[in-house]
Amino acid sequence: MVTAAQKILQLLRTADRPMSPSEIARSTKLKPNIARARLSELRKKGEVQRKFRGYYECNPTYDVGFHTPPRVQNLRVTAKEVPITVSDVYERVVRNLRIRITFGVKRGKISYTVKASKGLDLDGLRLCHALVNTECEVRG
Repeated sequence: MVTAAQKILQLLRTADRPMSPSEIARSTKLKPNIARARLSELRKKGEVQRKFRGYYECNPTYDVGFHTPPRVQNLRVTAKEVPITVSDVYERVVRNLRIRITFGVKRGKISYTVKASKGLDLDGLRLCHALVNTECEVRG
């Protein structure tokens, strides 16, 4: 027999985003007050964390012994003194990353802005740099 807490944990592990108690209650077919109570218990144990007010997700560091590195929001990078032949703007969306690269002939610079809805982790940063390097090689 599966407990309410196990149902909630199973749902949050497979969810692609933080969920509210009412969403959790609907998805697990639990009463809303039961879902809230179990979420509170799970949060006190450290198995679930409150991402922001009213939304919960599984704690990725629970019982691991280390904390996840911080995520970066709205990263802007500018490279100086780069020979560029084309003035252009390039935009690409990959997963939760929105990358905007500006190639400027006038000042000889490339700048790019990365927006990530969930924050930019190390893998996202690597993906971003790979896309920028590939695009620069094509344009340069």
